[in-house]
Amino acid sequence: MSLRVEREGAAVWIRWSRPERLNAWDREALAALGAALAEAAAGDARALVLHGEGGAFSSGDDLRETATLTPEEWAGTLAGFNRLTREVVAAPQPVIAAVEGVCVGGACELVAACDIRVASARSRFGCPEVAIGLSISNGFSLLAPRAARRLVLTGELVEAEEALRLGLVDLLVEDVEAEARRLAERIAGLAPLAVAGSKRLLDMEEREALERALDREAALCEQLFETADAREGLAAFLEKREPRFRGS
Repeated sequence: MSLRVEREGAAVWIRWSRPERLNAWDREALAALGAALAEAAAGDARALVLHGEGGAFSSGDDLRETATLTPEEWAGTLAGFNRLTREVVAAPQPVIAAVEGVCVGGACELVAACDIRVASARSRFGCPEVAIGLSISNGFSLLAPRAARRLVLTGELVEAEEALRLGLVDLLVEDVEAEARRLAERIAGLAPLAVAGSKRLLDMEEREALERALDREAALCEQLFETADAREGLAAFLEKREPRFRGS
């Protein structure tokens, strides 16, 4: 995966590209993204922008890699996703997700942790983990709007307009990068201590609950990973066929 961190005025843009896999994140990519987020948040930027290039935000976890992992390696993948959520929530700067194209699984869950979500009409959102015998992570059980429960329990993908109605997206625009840039520039022009303090205040009540949610989600995902249904779900995905789940 190609990862670029760029300074634009008082904002830092974190961009990634892996178009042949719809910007799916393997363990190496998760580690690089987590490190980039931590470094950007520790600097003097006034806003952070997350943007997947090449027509997709991200298809989430790289299932081709996941299908080869041991339970211990899978636990490491979950830890990588959880680090992304923690870095976004802990960042003193507002974090803007600029979403174009596919945004599913761990990517959709990460977007829920961002402060502002901007999407184009070409975007699609979903949490299809149940379709392969797994479950949500990234704190989504706490951070997702209640209206989005249908996505978690059915594994369906929805268009951008439906995501806006569900509260997964704040703004639906034609030019995602231009709107994210406008928001970042507006935030950068405000009093930085007031912005950071306001974000901290908004997140304060969620912090302890988020840690509990991350732990519970990881425990369930690790448990499900070792089931026959998860093995069948991953195999069916890779073989491009319907899975045959047996509840075991």
